[in-house]
Amino acid sequence: NDRSFLQTLEPRLYYLYADYEDQDNLPNFDTTEVDFSYQQLFRESRFNGYDRLDDADQTTVGLMSRFIDQQSGREILNLAAGQIFYNRDRRVSTTPGVPYDRSPSSEIAAEAVYTPSEAFRFTTSISWDPDTNKTSEGGILGQWTPTEHMLFNLGYRYRREAPELDPITGDFINADIDQAEFSAVIPLNHQWRLFTRWHYDITDNSSLETLGGIEYESCCWMIRMVYQEAVDGALDIDNNNFVASDELERDYAFYLQFQLKGLGDLADKVDSVLDYAIPGFAKMNGR
Repeated sequence: NDRSFLQTLEPRLYYLYADYEDQDNLPNFDTTEVDFSYQQLFRESRFNGYDRLDDADQTTVGLMSRFIDQQSGREILNLAAGQIFYNRDRRVSTTPGVPYDRSPSSEIAAEAVYTPSEAFRFTTSISWDPDTNKTSEGGILGQWTPTEHMLFNLGYRYRREAPELDPITGDFINADIDQAEFSAVIPLNHQWRLFTRWHYDITDNSSLETLGGIEYESCCWMIRMVYQEAVDGALDIDNNNFVASDELERDYAFYLQFQLKGLGDLADKVDSVLDYAIPGFAKMNGR
């Protein structure tokens, strides 16, 4: 093989500051903390929702290396890792009165993206705790796009935590989480296509989310119908946290979207739902 690659080495430094405001007297309706990952290293907030405002004085140090095929110009491999260093203790938490974690630094988060061809893409992530020398969570997502209008995703994620004490029985409960997901966009012809997603909790042997939809598009207009069933809280597209399903109720939603080409559309939340549920859907649709 005569292929040659260009390797880059790209350091990244990110500083975030936000004043502390006492929010213990304010209710928290649906704000949660984002799961820690490489992408979280460079976000402006550690919360999802608007019921809590960050307090922050922190510096993120990251390093990325890319391998680029010099003949095609396509990025084949992307390796990245980073860590947050906290210059002061964080005080705002999602639960009033409960102090926030006071560690001087975050876990080390890493991500690797391997694209062996135009049709295949593999993304893996991991979070490692240097204090315990253990991996706390991670996952892998495989994506196959056989055509520009067809897409398949298959993924697995896990979290490893210390056993939790049941206050009623006094027994220790396994707090580990293992989850799998599948999603797809399948065109039936030039005008019709199907959407689907299934998010499954291997630990509890239960379905976390099921989504199915259909779309019709002509030269002048488009209509989508999407049905979604999920454990309570998972219908919030901004909530990207792991969810335990044993004691949660289920939510049901039906979305209808109608669009006139060139005049905008109604119920554009459907775009957001599908963008979140099906990795790669936004890029497929030029967003």
